[in-house]
Amino acid sequence: MVKILFPLLSIILLAGCGESASKAVFSRNQSLEQKTNISNVLPESSVDDSDEYNISEPNDVLTLRDALSLTLMKNPKLKAYSYQIRADEARALQAGLLPNPEVGVEVEEIGGTGDKSGFDSAETVISISQLIELADKAQKRKKAASLQRELAEWDYKSKRLDVFTSAANAFVEVLGAQRTLSLNQELLTLSEKLVETVSQRVEAGKDAPIEQEKAKVLKAKLEIQYNQALQNLQSSRKKLVSFWSADAPIFTKAQGQLEGIEPVPAFSKLKEQIENNPDIARWKTKLDRADAMIDLEDARERRDITLSAGVKRSNETGDNSFFVGFSVPLPLNDRNQGNKLAAINDKLKTHQLQKNAELQIYSQLSEAYSWLSNSYTQAVKTKQDVLTGARAAFQAAREAYEQGKAEYLVVLDTQRTLFEAEESYIDSLVSYHKAKVNIERLTGQTIHTEK
Repeated sequence: MVKILFPLLSIILLAGCGESASKAVFSRNQSLEQKTNISNVLPESSVDDSDEYNISEPNDVLTLRDALSLTLMKNPKLKAYSYQIRADEARALQAGLLPNPEVGVEVEEIGGTGDKSGFDSAETVISISQLIELADKAQKRKKAASLQRELAEWDYKSKRLDVFTSAANAFVEVLGAQRTLSLNQELLTLSEKLVETVSQRVEAGKDAPIEQEKAKVLKAKLEIQYNQALQNLQSSRKKLVSFWSADAPIFTKAQGQLEGIEPVPAFSKLKEQIENNPDIARWKTKLDRADAMIDLEDARERRDITLSAGVKRSNETGDNSFFVGFSVPLPLNDRNQGNKLAAINDKLKTHQLQKNAELQIYSQLSEAYSWLSNSYTQAVKTKQDVLTGARAAFQAAREAYEQGKAEYLVVLDTQRTLFEAEESYIDSLVSYHKAKVNIERLTGQTIHTEK
């Protein structure tokens, strides 16, 4: 028996060495898109950067680049997608491996009756078999799995843009909330000064006491508005830091150019950039994978061969003999026709889904473009035609009231008009920047505005 096992073990070891030599090197450092283009401030990145760098939130001024860098490194959704890519890399590795050889041991002619009782007449068979895949199935499986990994990379890019877009919009909301709070603080200060002026005029007998009560009521309303603006700012700050999994904000102020608006580019230029959107670009890989699955199912139609060899020893005679053989399935019923037809229909479905995705993104771009154009027009007109006049009217009414040339009601009216104009201007600025960020998400490019 020992003489039989030695050559058998040699065969197994050689088969194992051949299998080891066929293994591909598994690398985790698969690079992804190095930059994203929301407002041209997104950090460079790769899938594994979150494991290599440790950045912290600043305790003073926070910029948009800071916010997006923190989001990239610490957002749990992005981390989950990076692990998905690694998992698909592992599946691609597994798909390219060859089947393992099989070893079989059989002992026949034992435990019978008469001359066949005991082990004297036993025959021992030791065999090794190997499935030989035809039609290059291993490489075709690996190709399909590799394309699935590429799809996971596209999904990561798409999700990263989604998260960055949401984080950038949250940052813009913080800028707007800061500006609104500052406006309320300014109006509250003006109201306090007006209360003093009205009180002095009432004491001098120039105004009725009711005017002083009106001034105090207005001040109380502005204090309520100020507190609401403060709460909105706190809520916006917490929403922003949630993108990097922080419980409470550490930064003291968000820094950005809220009034930095520029003319909107032509829609045709933005439409040309739509192919940079990963939601569009991914479909080429999706179709390539559909073709790879068709090739794989075609290859599976060819049946594989199993080769076998071994040694047979008879205890009764002490003789050894060798044998070889092969087996192959007969394709009488299952010729893989169902899987082939399914793969073809999957490709046809993919074509239709690609068209639908393109139509949806074009529609979203058109909607976002209208949003951006309207916001820009509103911001410009509010600043030029409304805000300037409202400020001048309020200042003139206040000076006229202090000189006794106007009633306090005029001051209240112009102050209310100024506040509404300031609020409308801030809203249009926030709307403009959010629309711009959304367009950059749809085009995958920074908007180059018309000068």
